[in-house]
This record gives sequence, C-alpha cells and structure tokens, in this order.
Amino acid sequence: MLSQNAKKGISDVEESFFIEKPTNDWFCLRYHVKIIRFLDRLAGRKQVTLFLFLGVVMQDIAVLNLSRRADIGKGASRRLRRAERVPAIIYGHHIEPVAVEIEHRFVVNFIRRKDLSSHIFDLNVDGAAYKAIIKNLERHVYKNKVTHIEFQAVSAKEALTVDVPLVFLNADRCVGIKKGAVLSLNLKSVKVRCLPQVLPSSITIDLADLDVGQSIHLSHIQWPAGVESYELMLGKDHDLSVVALSEAE
Repeated sequence: MLSQNAKKGISDVEESFFIEKPTNDWFCLRYHVKIIRFLDRLAGRKQVTLFLFLGVVMQDIAVLNLSRRADIGKGASRRLRRAERVPAIIYGHHIEPVAVEIEHRFVVNFIRRKDLSSHIFDLNVDGAAYKAIIKNLERHVYKNKVTHIEFQAVSAKEALTVDVPLVFLNADRCVGIKKGAVLSLNLKSVKVRCLPQVLPSSITIDLADLDVGQSIHLSHIQWPAGVESYELMLGKDHDLSVVALSEAE
C-alpha cells in the first residue's frame, strides 16, 4: 500500500520504455512499460517503484493486408491520408496494376526493417496473394508520415535488380584501424541482380584483415550463388570501391 503522501504525488517520476521480444524471423512483439517512482519524503520512507505493463503496441506481421481502392486520384489519396491510410499500387510485368490502400500504423511497423529495400513481402489484397518488393516509398516533407508506396510484384522466373544493404563485420579487429588508419565506407548498399528466391537480405563484408592502404572493391566480394553485381555486369570500369583504409593525416 502507498502512503497518503505518496498518493498525493509529493515527488513522482515517470519513465516510459519499450521491450522488444522476437518470437521468430517474422514476429516481434514490442511491450510498452511505464515505471512510476514515488518518494515519500515526509515519512522518510524509501522510494517505491511501480511497473505498469501497458500492453503490446507493435507487431511485425508476416503478411501485409491491403484493400483495393475504389477511388483513384489526388483528392481520393488526400482523403485516405486524413483517415490514417496510405495509398499504394502493386505493379509488375506479369500483372495488371492494382491500386490499393493500407493502414498507416502497419506501415510504421515494417518500414523500420534494415532490409526494407531487399525484402520480399507477402501481400494479401482482399484474398488475392502477391509477392512483392518495395520499389519506391514516399514520405511527408516534415511529418513522420508515409504518403505513398509502390510495390513491385515479383515472379520466381524473373530476375530482379535490387539494392541490398551492406553489413560490415570486425571493424574492432581490423589490422589497419589498430595501426591508426582512417576507415572510409564508400557504399552503404550494392545493386544486385538475381531471382527472388536467392535474393539476400544483406551482403556481409569482413574488415578484420584489411590493412593500411588497402581497399575492398565490388570484385572482391564473395557473391552468393545466383547473385550478380549489377555494376560489374556493366564492365570492369564499374568496379566501385566499397571500403578503404588510408593513413591518418
């Protein structure tokens, strides 16, 4: 039981935080927890801490549920946005374009993915199933809002050209960095071409053995089976530098 002084809130501090608990590759529950600390100064008692579980506030879902749009045009899109919904379209070489909409709260969940540009989403449009990547995502100029999404439907028989994020490992063990060299990361992602079923979520680059004056180019990357660098397909002149170590000035 809290004393009367504590109940009156003579001194109380609130903190709010989130705990994320992944359940598998697709689902991640985000719990909202609030801490309220009461300090009963007059009675000289110790601090009392309450933990309030406010419930699950975010969940990443395996299938994105969308609805077909009946009205199309700028006016209709503005009405959707005012209703906290996002206009979108699904298109591809093998399908007719489909105008759809999705609740903005679901969009906020999945756009936080680090592999957003290279992830293949399962879409459910009023019972019709599609597999698609996000080809373009438009945001509001100053509000934290997504205003439009372009989904590109994929086919298992049709190669994709997609930007895949780079993940750099062992920078703390890098030979050159230990000698005082300056690390320059020239690329954050690389454009690849491959079939959807072998599309990697990221490309890993190990920096452990990189020494002063050395660099890693696209041609040095060990590409997964069935995955090609789009730039290298254009010729040797497109062998871009991914990362380099130079002497400190």
